[in-house]
Amino acid sequence: METAPDGRRGVTGSWANVGSMTGSLLGVGAAALVANFLDAQALHDWGWRLPFLGGSLLGVTAIWIRRNLHDSRRFAEHHAQREETSPLLEAFTTNRRETILALIFAAGYGTCYYIAFVFLPEWLTDRHLMARGTALAINTAATLAIIPLMPLFAIVGDRWLPRRTWIALAILVLAVLAVPLYLWMLDSGGSLASVVVAHAAFFGLLAVPLGSAPALFVEMFPEPDRLSGYSVAFNVGVGVFGGMTPMISTSLMAWSGSDIAPAIHFTVAAAIAILALALTPDRSRDPLR
Repeated sequence: METAPDGRRGVTGSWANVGSMTGSLLGVGAAALVANFLDAQALHDWGWRLPFLGGSLLGVTAIWIRRNLHDSRRFAEHHAQREETSPLLEAFTTNRRETILALIFAAGYGTCYYIAFVFLPEWLTDRHLMARGTALAINTAATLAIIPLMPLFAIVGDRWLPRRTWIALAILVLAVLAVPLYLWMLDSGGSLASVVVAHAAFFGLLAVPLGSAPALFVEMFPEPDRLSGYSVAFNVGVGVFGGMTPMISTSLMAWSGSDIAPAIHFTVAAAIAILALALTPDRSRDPLR
């Protein structure tokens, strides 16, 4: 994104998540494949290892590719001229506000991502609304459908709406729709129409931050600690807080006795992400600092 042409940082950054979402697609597709083609006993005994075997082969390939990538000219120039300071320390001192806001936003939108992309098929299965194989197949199809939407939606933040506003609007609509969509799936007994519409709404609207958030993170930080600030905020927010989402949603259902606890969890997380965005300056039309 540092070397992207003017007005194309969003669409350039979206390709990072196109890559990661393609990985998610392969993961959920592999899960759907073994769940649909193996019986329960075979899946329990040895079938569950097959997706991990495929993932390990992809991991080795990714390491080989990464070792042969060059750094951008801008990064090389900056690295040659920078002072002997810790970028990580600078992210938590000089640019502490940006780091905290980025982490809060990442935690909020990461939680929404995990509820929709990871936890929803299990919720449908555990509530006896839909067979696991069918739920995973719908999840796979929805993931495939939104991959091309991410760069297309990122163009909106590059050309027409300020990036922060565009992301906030999408998350706001998600916050409003979450509980009604979960109630519809429950009340309809997991009808195919309700599940497909819920996936379309969740996945389609989440394609906006998935496409535009990489550029938003980059624009939040100045050059000396951009990589460190982005990495800490994204990986702690999405990886730690987002990664704990299935456990938290399951605990909330057990504690409250409510089947729509994940939807309430989703709404609260979306509100937190919107609050962080409201406190974040929009720099989508400015040169990188």
